[in-house]
Amino acid sequence: MARHSSYLRLLPEALMALAEALLESGDARGARTTALQAQESFARAGQQESEWRAWLLAGRACQRVRDNLKARDYASRAEASLSILKKTWGIEASSGYLTRPDIHESLRYLRQLMAENQ
Repeated sequence: MARHSSYLRLLPEALMALAEALLESGDARGARTTALQAQESFARAGQQESEWRAWLLAGRACQRVRDNLKARDYASRAEASLSILKKTWGIEASSGYLTRPDIHESLRYLRQLMAENQ
């Protein structure tokens, strides 16, 4: 349905949800492909907050299939995207964002990926 919607932001958000579901259900390769499709859409739309999370999800998927080189690459891209986002939003807004429970969990995954794939 999202592919046929005129609401352009619906498709990448649906792709992210699908990628998360694929990862949780054990389809890491499908999750990576879908997360990268979402990332491309987020990048084109300038949605930095969603883009860094898509990179992270792709990295987590690569980690599951033991593709450590790609996992590290995607984690680095997530980290760079997050850094740009924090600069764009400023200290106060990004500080509040980083304390959200969902983002705190994502940051834990990011640190784990960066540490395991050095």
